[in-house]
Amino acid sequence: MTQYTDLMIDIETLDTRPTAKIIQLGAYLFNADKQNQNGIGFIANTVCTHPSYTESPDTLKWWEDQSDAAKKGLRHPHIETIRMGLLDLINGLDFHMADEKYRVWAKGADFDFPIVKNAFETEFGEDYKLPWKYSHQNCCRTVFKLFPEIIPIEPTIAHNAMRDAKAQAQTIQNIYAHIAKLRGAT
Repeated sequence: MTQYTDLMIDIETLDTRPTAKIIQLGAYLFNADKQNQNGIGFIANTVCTHPSYTESPDTLKWWEDQSDAAKKGLRHPHIETIRMGLLDLINGLDFHMADEKYRVWAKGADFDFPIVKNAFETEFGEDYKLPWKYSHQNCCRTVFKLFPEIIPIEPTIAHNAMRDAKAQAQTIQNIYAHIAKLRGAT
């Protein structure tokens, strides 16, 4: 069994605030330092029923303007509670991650991480600890900006949480390979 050192998360929501309803939770387990190595993808179409979750008219309007492929991905016949989606994510991490020092990535430290943290706290209680340490969180958007010469991989379907996560992970792998080449050239 392959053990992974990195987790890319991506979510699709009905709001942009930390209290947003998550309608799709995607993750991609990978090894940043192994370019072109396949990882493991995970996706859950979810429903958030707790009354503290929010949605906004602007985000609902934004979804109306998205591609048919993106919207079709949200209509999967198997919808689960966000609680079950989060438990599936935890189980995948427990089974596939190399150790407790893995890196967790998201495209936007100000979006995915606060919303996912809120979902864990809403579903499991405010004292619940995330399955990773805050110091393991990394913003891939920042890394992408540091290496503009590396063209980001585009997902096969934009705004599909697992496909977005996979494309972002592959871009991180390309950046790590680029860094390795730069180190070898000095």
